[in-house]
Amino acid sequence: MTAVIPLTLDNDGNLVQMSSSTILDYQQRAIVNFARDPSVSLAEITTGGNLNSMIDTRRKAGFARASSDSALNDPTTINSVTFDKINLTRSTREVIVDSNFTKYPLYFDSDGSTNEIKIRHMSQTDFEDTFIKPAITLLVAGTTVAERQGSFYITTNASNSENVSSQPIFTDTIADLAKFDSGPLPEPLDQPSIIQNYYLAKHGIDSSLQPTSPDGFLFADSIAPGQFQIRQSTGGEIDHYLEKAIYRVAAFDSTGYKLNYEICDSNNHPFGGVTRGSLILDKQVVSQRISSSLDSNRYGDSGYGGYSGYGYTFQAIPYGDSGGTNAALQVNKTYQLRIKAT
Repeated sequence: MTAVIPLTLDNDGNLVQMSSSTILDYQQRAIVNFARDPSVSLAEITTGGNLNSMIDTRRKAGFARASSDSALNDPTTINSVTFDKINLTRSTREVIVDSNFTKYPLYFDSDGSTNEIKIRHMSQTDFEDTFIKPAITLLVAGTTVAERQGSFYITTNASNSENVSSQPIFTDTIADLAKFDSGPLPEPLDQPSIIQNYYLAKHGIDSSLQPTSPDGFLFADSIAPGQFQIRQSTGGEIDHYLEKAIYRVAAFDSTGYKLNYEICDSNNHPFGGVTRGSLILDKQVVSQRISSSLDSNRYGDSGYGGYSGYGYTFQAIPYGDSGGTNAALQVNKTYQLRIKAT
């Protein structure tokens, strides 16, 4: 990557090189423009998303049996529900075609000689290397709120104004211990309880984030064959260039600055990148017990009764204190939404 230093005007109207702080301002402004309508976007869909799927697991009861030994041989099992509700799309946008190298801002070029300094137009590559690729690096790192604009994250807040959909992208359920312990046997095999919904959200736009310096890009407009007039860019013109360039780089760059998202789990995330938002937890009840209840339809068979197996129904059910006193509720897997440039 080869960045150049753009030209601007000082208070006396002289050509000077743009300060590093102003260049950073424009890099952050590029993020603002990206956030208006990201060319790399995530959406919540019903099923079939192209990011990695997540699995919600919960324990369900075994089948009711006529003896405790039989119930022990038919233990609780795990019910699994797959969530593949996050879909990534890349949008093709208009790019600035500059085959004659006359449309991008100006900079000093010495051609390796300090005795002959020339004024040149940036190429598209120069412009992207100076402003856009560093902006992508800032966006991925997301060190400040301003630098996360237009990127997506996970939240547990259903009322969050930045949610992209009212529908969760993952629902964590566990066995409803109160229901399993409330009635006569046989219990329904699957009695879920929702403990947390997770939603996809997008960081909003702070359009007030603009360069603190009035310095603008300089362009050389052709006014006659072989004659050019230097002028300073307007704010709208600057946004136009930043917007078109960052849309292209984020969506389709082939030099390591294309934005990507992925769902990674706690045991395996070779994707790398940076976690965005809340961790997504799949919890489950890990304990079981053999429950029994009197079956009035069979009580007294063969003249016995009690726990000999005659007259009673036995069933393995999820069991424990959801408060955790017997470690009944544990995290089975942790998922993360991660962002990186590739």
